[in-house]
Amino acid sequence: MGIMGRRSFLQRSSAVGGGLVASGGFSALAARTAQGQERPETAGYGPLVPKPPVGGTEGADNILALPAEFNYQVIDRQGLLQRDGNLTPGIFDAMGAFPDVGPTDSGSGHRTILIRNHEKRERPGEIPVTSDTPVEAVPIRAAGRFVHEATAWRAGILYQTEDRSLQADPLRGTIGACFYRYVLDPRVGQSGNLAETTGVLQAAMVRGVPTFNFDAVTTPGASFPIEWVTVEDPDHADDTDNRRDRVRGFTPTRIQAQDKGAA
Repeated sequence: MGIMGRRSFLQRSSAVGGGLVASGGFSALAARTAQGQERPETAGYGPLVPKPPVGGTEGADNILALPAEFNYQVIDRQGLLQRDGNLTPGIFDAMGAFPDVGPTDSGSGHRTILIRNHEKRERPGEIPVTSDTPVEAVPIRAAGRFVHEATAWRAGILYQTEDRSLQADPLRGTIGACFYRYVLDPRVGQSGNLAETTGVLQAAMVRGVPTFNFDAVTTPGASFPIEWVTVEDPDHADDTDNRRDRVRGFTPTRIQAQDKGAA
């Protein structure tokens, strides 16, 4: 996790591993969208140009090729020493940027917190994710058994994506990944440990269009009315997530959801 000033983060493009946040054109586009204006017709942001990071030099330090008006800043690299004494691991995956609105050492709260993800596997030349002591894997059973990918926390609800592509299914013809939310029971889990909570797992469904396939959406910025269907057995006994026979207790989470109309 790294912290930098929010103003500089918004004014300059920033890269962490494979992640990129760009200012300029994106900011203007977001402002027009927020004001309800139509998106401008464009063929892109211009030709790609090899560029050094902010503060770098031309030549060997050129890491990315970007449109001329885009810039980026490298704030961390694999192998650098972290504050916890471990080396920064590799196999960068993605990151999230969040406004620091809580108490801070400076008291201002005008910072952006970057939370970076690393794949948990080893490759030649890569530094694997480190830990001072063995970490016990404690499942959040009520949050669903499926191939988890990204999560986001908002207003007491855990939103989750699924790392699955479109596949054949004897009943539906095609099944894919779902978008889930885990609604916690506020009466339990007061320790703050998600593994100790109970709640309801639900999947998003496009209202009036059962098993809608979002892969078919080609209009940028399109929006859809959403309702939620409940997954009755989020902790089913199929560890493979591949069964298609709809046997009670063994039906994969996404099949349970899509049989109810989830997108």
